[in-house]
Amino acid sequence: MITPQNQCVEEPKPLTDHTENFYLNYPHSNGFIEGGDAIVLGRAINDKFELIRHNFSDGSRETLCRIPAPSNLTAPPYISQPGVAANTERREIFWDVTLNAESPVLIIADKEGVFEFDLKKRGEPVLLYSPEPGTVLSAQVSLRSDGKRMLINFYSIDRNNCGVVEFDRSTGQAVPLLTVPWYASHFHYSPFDEEWMGYCHEGPCAEIPDRVWGWHRSKLPKGGSLFDQYWNDPERRLYMGHERWCFHAPTVLAVAYGGSPGRPRGIYEIYTDGRPARLVSEGDRDWHVGVSHDGRWAVVDTTGPHDAPGRNWENAGFWSDILILDMQTGRREFLARSRHIKHPSHPHPVFSPDGQFIFYNEVDEHLLMNRVMQVRNPWSDSHNAATSR
Repeated sequence: MITPQNQCVEEPKPLTDHTENFYLNYPHSNGFIEGGDAIVLGRAINDKFELIRHNFSDGSRETLCRIPAPSNLTAPPYISQPGVAANTERREIFWDVTLNAESPVLIIADKEGVFEFDLKKRGEPVLLYSPEPGTVLSAQVSLRSDGKRMLINFYSIDRNNCGVVEFDRSTGQAVPLLTVPWYASHFHYSPFDEEWMGYCHEGPCAEIPDRVWGWHRSKLPKGGSLFDQYWNDPERRLYMGHERWCFHAPTVLAVAYGGSPGRPRGIYEIYTDGRPARLVSEGDRDWHVGVSHDGRWAVVDTTGPHDAPGRNWENAGFWSDILILDMQTGRREFLARSRHIKHPSHPHPVFSPDGQFIFYNEVDEHLLMNRVMQVRNPWSDSHNAATSR
């Protein structure tokens, strides 16, 4: 159930301008630093990829580092680049950063390498890891909370062999954890219990019967599918995607897309102890999902306006709405309307560590330039106390 927008919902505010072309990190990695006092944003500028810190207290910014940007990098502004064919394989850069580590570190990843930037010592980024011959890397890396180890996802050029290594920054050793003969991606640590690792069986959702997977060194050492998508029952079959492991419990949220033949569609919480998954909130247009650190709320972006007729991508245009969800009751509330284009300029909403704000991407009306938006969480305790005075 979607409740009408209440008077406590504030207008979204831009954190950056479209002309600057900054975008958010991938939503199952962390982009906040110093306990949430600042956020790391990225952009392509000239022939470099730049990462900056934006301080919430006064809006000031500081350039952290730059790495070379490949000519076929997919990033705003979305204009044709001379000498780069339109069908060139998409190439992205994402990052992960420690939130509260004693030795804070920023990791930047591209298909041809993973870089390290020490947030205390500064200096230049250092190349930590390069792919083995015949393989490429995923740009989606995952860093443990103490910054000492990270997950690096690799795959063969044909994507028929994929795996993940855990790289130890102190020793420089990469320990293989898992290899599978299919396209696996979205590897990330469970922030609640970092001995758990989440990943997915990637591919067209209408062809994948076992999207959501988990791995644990002792409890599930070979990895395993965690969610029954009812593939043999056409009336219940669900198309799943965009999983995000939770902060408050060893569970994972995942989206049952609006294109699923079965119902109920929407956001599910999936358990690692064998319990059946729980429907958190029903929706026919959910796309990506994020969760607050305390587990009270989730946030989704949508495939088209949430109140448009139809489901999934029907009547969607380039619009996407930001909705907040109550994790216990399933109640939803509309917060903002955004515009999207190709990755990485999907809205990708995330909560601030304290749960007070939600951040998301928004492209301009020409579908060329990106900015980062913020909207206050109208259900947060501090906001409700302030508005009741």
